Amino acid sequence: MWMGGGVLAALFSFFLFHSLYAGGDLFVPHEYAPFEEQRAYWQHLIEKEGAENALTAFSVRVGSLSLNTQHQLAHSFGAALFQAEGIGGIFICDARYSFGCFHQFLGDAIQALGIERVPDLNTRCFDASSVSPISCTHGIGHGVLASLGYDDIALQKGLEICKGLPGTEPIGGCYGGIFMEYNVRTMLAEQATVREYEGNVYAPCDSLAAEFVQGCIYWQPQWWLVTVLDGVSSEKAYAKMGSYCREFAKTPELLRACFEGLGNIVEDEAEYEPLQARRLCDAAGAGTLSSVYCRSVGANHFGIDGGEDQAVLVCEDLQGDKRAYCMAYAKNEIGLAPELREL
Repeated sequence: MWMGGGVLAALFSFFLFHSLYAGGDLFVPHEYAPFEEQRAYWQHLIEKEGAENALTAFSVRVGSLSLNTQHQLAHSFGAALFQAEGIGGIFICDARYSFGCFHQFLGDAIQALGIERVPDLNTRCFDASSVSPISCTHGIGHGVLASLGYDDIALQKGLEICKGLPGTEPIGGCYGGIFMEYNVRTMLAEQATVREYEGNVYAPCDSLAAEFVQGCIYWQPQWWLVTVLDGVSSEKAYAKMGSYCREFAKTPELLRACFEGLGNIVEDEAEYEPLQARRLCDAAGAGTLSSVYCRSVGANHFGIDGGEDQAVLVCEDLQGDKRAYCMAYAKNEIGLAPELREL
């Protein structure tokens, strides 16, 4: 009896996973085990079975876990990969698990090799044919800021380093890694603490040079949700964040970036329910074009993580050009590049 390619792939992964884990000297850490225990385990497996086989085993291990947990564990795999393979391991990481492998791999590489190696790492990102360069250069941003520190001087210096790299774009790549790390400090692992709210919801975006503001405001909603609006119900939080976007944005480009930033986090906040994602974006955008920006980026994430069937549900009640625009994102025909077609 013939079995489809997807079934065969699943069976291959199952048997590989169990063969790799069968040895008595191996112990699979619990998903909540400390970071160093996770890293040591994956490093052992990489050195014993090879990086590609270890990544296959990792994908089986985390396949049934939440996206947040997958991302956190991918950090430990990235750390293990750098320890085992050095800089050549960059070609093993991919865009899955919200780029967690890249985040930690490049962060550790920069801390080990020095800021002066950043241009070389950037070149390697663009040479890695199997991934989007933006996924990789985003990790560079995380590593740069983690190496420099988390104050405003380090932020400015990190942004200037990103600015000097070929291929830098304003939102998702190196700049995005800088702002995400500044806000939520993922490279600190168990010691991570979110940037403290000190009364200004727009800091640091309102004090940056104009060329950096678009990227800053895109990543700001992620911080708003876990600080300023911590404990607020999802729909009320999204309505409030929509008002923050409208109050801050002085140009259509900034308004769009801010609402796309809301879309960037809506999949998780909606607990992976497409219809709830629609409601949250509409609560923020109040039925305006802004809600389409939010929905579209959210649909793109649903498509990457859950498949096109889930993604199109975020868009299906829209009409005309708005529907076509959102569906293009749902089908991953338009990414997060800044040159997006207008409605």
